[in-house]
Amino acid sequence: MFIKSVNVAAEKGNRDYMEDRYISYDKPEGILLAVFDGHGGYEAANWAWANFPKQFFASLAFFKEEFPSEKQVTWAFRDSIKQLAIALSEHEAGTTLSALFIPTEGEMAYTAVLGDSPIIIGGVDGHWTGPDHNVRLNPAEREAAEARGGYCDGAYLYRNMHSMGLQMARALGDSHLKGVLSTEPEIDTVAMGKTGFVLVATDGLFDPTHHGFEKSKAVVLALIKDGADAQYLVDNAVLRDTNDNVTAILARF
Repeated sequence: MFIKSVNVAAEKGNRDYMEDRYISYDKPEGILLAVFDGHGGYEAANWAWANFPKQFFASLAFFKEEFPSEKQVTWAFRDSIKQLAIALSEHEAGTTLSALFIPTEGEMAYTAVLGDSPIIIGGVDGHWTGPDHNVRLNPAEREAAEARGGYCDGAYLYRNMHSMGLQMARALGDSHLKGVLSTEPEIDTVAMGKTGFVLVATDGLFDPTHHGFEKSKAVVLALIKDGADAQYLVDNAVLRDTNDNVTAILARF
């Protein structure tokens, strides 16, 4: 896959400090892009940022010896994210993880999502949007969390009526929701065309409440179509005052 450009931008917005982290790795095996949207502190996001790339590429090297090519990336995602989940299981802070890998050979993109940090892959025939594990907007995720013993009230998932809540049914860390919160990534394989873009971002680029996600997504897609880079997208989100940290990784191919 021929990648013309990859650019990244991040701003803390009107928050007191930055909890987002991101990675952009161009290796002989392919390109790995990921964002980590921390909550309750930056510690979990920072640990994932520091450790995920080496774990992913180590897992990918191992599974190249074990599986046919179409399964290698999927299992590398599962294995490396499982290692993160174990390491972060006692952290009070939490983080989302949205990652995308494009092998050097081939025209497929592999995505892994835990939480509500959007991935969008676009081309001349439209666009694909990755999963969102928000319990208010995703009834299946809400029901699965309740089946694990969770308690949902409005937009938040709780262990019980006295615990801290979280909008998502999947994330890393958040020890107060251990057993209720899923740490299993949702993995997809998306065919890529000859021209288009990939966007990996935290939800501060759109609408952290997720009420107006489709409207804000239309704004972001229009800006990308007009040639905006990642910094322009982030600056626009800050001007729209999404009241969150904002991170965007934009690749064009």
